[in-house]
This record gives sequence, C-alpha cells and structure tokens, in this order.
Amino acid sequence: MFTAESVFLTQEAREGLCSFELAEQYTVFPVETCDDGLRVQVAAGTSPQTLSLLSQILEMPIIPFFTAAETILKNIHKHYQHLSVAESANERYSIRAYIDFILEDALSQRASDIHIECFLDKIRLRYRIDGLLYERESPPKHLQSALLGRLKILSLGNPAIQRQPQEGSFYFPRNGEKHHVRASFVPSLYGEHVVLRFLSAKDRLTLDQLGMSPELQMEVQALLSQRGLLILAGPTNSGKTTTAYALLSILKKDKKVLTLENPIEYAMDGIQQIDIQANGRLHFREALKASLRQNPDVLFLGEIRDKQTAEAAYSAALTGHLVLSTLHCENADKALFRLRQLGLDDTVKQCLLGVLFQTLTPIPCPDRIPPTCGQRACFQGPVKSM
Repeated sequence: MFTAESVFLTQEAREGLCSFELAEQYTVFPVETCDDGLRVQVAAGTSPQTLSLLSQILEMPIIPFFTAAETILKNIHKHYQHLSVAESANERYSIRAYIDFILEDALSQRASDIHIECFLDKIRLRYRIDGLLYERESPPKHLQSALLGRLKILSLGNPAIQRQPQEGSFYFPRNGEKHHVRASFVPSLYGEHVVLRFLSAKDRLTLDQLGMSPELQMEVQALLSQRGLLILAGPTNSGKTTTAYALLSILKKDKKVLTLENPIEYAMDGIQQIDIQANGRLHFREALKASLRQNPDVLFLGEIRDKQTAEAAYSAALTGHLVLSTLHCENADKALFRLRQLGLDDTVKQCLLGVLFQTLTPIPCPDRIPPTCGQRACFQGPVKSM
C-alpha cells in the first residue's frame, strides 16, 4: 500500500536519484522505484508542466502521489541524512549565502562575469573586470558539488546532468534592482566550469556615453536610414552588443525592430525579440523566414558565427531590410575576409553598408585595485564601406 508515510528507498538510493537541493526546491520526495518509473510524493496542486520538468531532470518517468506539502518537507528533512541535521542546515545556508556573497561582491567590483573553474584539488574563482580576469578567494573543494548544483537549480538547469553543456539564467536582487544573470556550464576534466554573466539593462548606453564622436554619430545615423547590412565588428568582450542595443534604441522610435538572438542579451521594451535557444525546435532559417512575415523594418541578428547566420544576414539585407549584426574579427579590414571564411562570396558587397569596428581600453585609475575605473570604447572610423 502506497501512502504518505511510505518510504521504500534506501538513503543512498534516494540521494542518487534526487539531491536534497532538488527535493527541497520542488517539494518532491522519492518513495520507490518500479517498472513504470519513480514514485514520488509531490505537493497537491503541482502543475503538469512542473511534473514534466521533474521527469526531465530526474531522467525517468515519475508517478506522482499528491501529498500535503508539510508532510513532504518533514520526510525530506527526516530522511536526507547524509550529514547531521545541524551540518546539513549549516552547509545549505553557507552555499546559498556564499553564492549571494560572490554575486554581491562581483557587482560591487563592476565585474561583467564570474568564472568558477574546477581543477584536481581546488576551485578557482575569478572576476572579469574591464576585460581582465582577477582571482578572488576561492571556496573549498569539498563544496564543489553543492555549489554547482545550487547554481543549476537557480538557473533552472538539470543538476543531474554533468557531462553535457547547459545554459540558463536567473535574477539576483540587489539594492532594489533585479540583476539578470546568465549561467553557462561546460564539463571539464575535474568538474564543470561555470561562467555567470551579468546582463543589466542599466548598462545600456547612448552613442554619446559610448564615446562615439559627433562626426561618427552623424555617419552612423545616415547608415541607419538606409537598407542593407551594417556589421559591428571587434574582438570578444569589446562591447559590440552594447553598441548594437544603443543603435536599436534609436531605431525603435519609428521603425519595427525584430531580433533573432542566441541567447537574448538584454530585454528591451518596444522591440520584438526571439530567443532561438529558448525555442529548441525552432531552427534559425525557419525563425528568419517567420520573422520576415512580421513585416519588420530592422532585423538584428545577434552574431554572425557560422555559414547559416552569415547567409541569413545576407539574404535578409537583399530583401530590402536594414540588418544589424556582430562579427568577431581583429579590425574592420578583416571583416570581409571573415565573411568569405563563413561561406559568402564578394557579392555581399552589394548590400554591405559598412563595418563599425570597436575595442575597449581601460581608463587608468592607479589608486584602485584593480587599477582601472572603467573602460572607454574606441571606434575605428569613419565607418568603412567595403
């Protein structure tokens, strides 16, 4: 007889199937395995969507047994005893508190990213500040599993998957604001490496704030009134997406703007944004075809990174739209060479309006640690027609 008090799994088997963090997060308690899957206690009123998500996370079918939430929580705290009650409570608190601490600390240091890297006998914690990585005091190695598991739960990832890349996001409240944090997990030799990137809407800048000269602004504004392909080029982490959103904020005032991104970097009011990554069954070519039926004036393709996205940008520009996209390259002159590498021929010149190349240079501030107080965008201008 399967009742609310039934407990058939051993402690070791239960923890192997469903971690304490996951059980507490979703108010779920594994009871027994059977030929049809895993029988679990779940809180009354749990949605079918949540049950489906749990089945995906646990990687097996689940047979729900609806139970009062209070009973489930009692079972969780009674039967998950791989640590003593006091140690378990302290460690759970310390993991959550530690994650809150590094997020708060990184934001206070103006970090754009947090890197958590797992090695044989240590975890290395680093912040990217003004484009450079600075090492911080790292957590002890024995907290690795709990730390990564908690970050996956926050990001709505699957804690059970450790040998495949995962991405997700969450919001971190600070000083009355919610900071959007994107998480990337990649397996490595001694555990997963994690990068947390802050995507703050407050970081969106105007062309003036970006440091663009009045002359270059006039030239860019003139290009924005035309139809064709405008490429924002530069090395990694040079602020290309920030510049793109500054241009989109100008264009959205009197034009319909639609973006195809993977993933969406910033949520912006007044434009239509499509996350290719979130729509797992939506291929880029299909998304572009559907987007063109929405009658946009402007298309922003987050990044030209392969032949598919290069051809998409080219074909959209040929159909009479203004198309913006970013491209990794060392200087403006190499942009056309890079497009050739991605499969486009010289006919792309017919619709290529120009290339705006940018880099970031630190603003010296010797009294600070690190010894910078921000970054200044350096644009290569005038915009070069190819």
